[in-house]
Amino acid sequence: MKKGDIDTPALILDLDIAEENIRAMGAYFAARPQKLRPHFKTPKTPEIARRQLAAGAIGITASKLGEVEVLARAGLGPVLLANQIAGTQKIDRFLAASARVELIGTIESAFNVRELEAGAARAGRSADVIIEVDTGCIDAAANPPKRLSSLRV
Repeated sequence: MKKGDIDTPALILDLDIAEENIRAMGAYFAARPQKLRPHFKTPKTPEIARRQLAAGAIGITASKLGEVEVLARAGLGPVLLANQIAGTQKIDRFLAASARVELIGTIESAFNVRELEAGAARAGRSADVIIEVDTGCIDAAANPPKRLSSLRV
């Protein structure tokens, strides 16, 4: 079989190189106060995430809720969802996944807080979150700390 014969999407990698990269990243961060939380969006396979965790990563970062659900089904966490979610269905899916693995969400506004609070009440569980703060880099984050004092989760 040739690479061109493989239907996409498909993860094709040299396992020896991948394992060495995972080992090297683990070793690099083991000696530092900063810790590794690699993104799932690159390999998109639980086995790679499992190996990264075994090599010392403190968790996995997901970009989308579907990635969170894949990791939760595989029992891999903790997972940081790096993008905010909105809407009843997505909030409920996030909280359902939090019953399987430790999850950390992100919020950027009082609107996000209200939606998450309502979802937590429906699910009967709370959610860990971090607040995304606009540090002047023109992002969608919450305004600087003066306005954050009213946000409570």
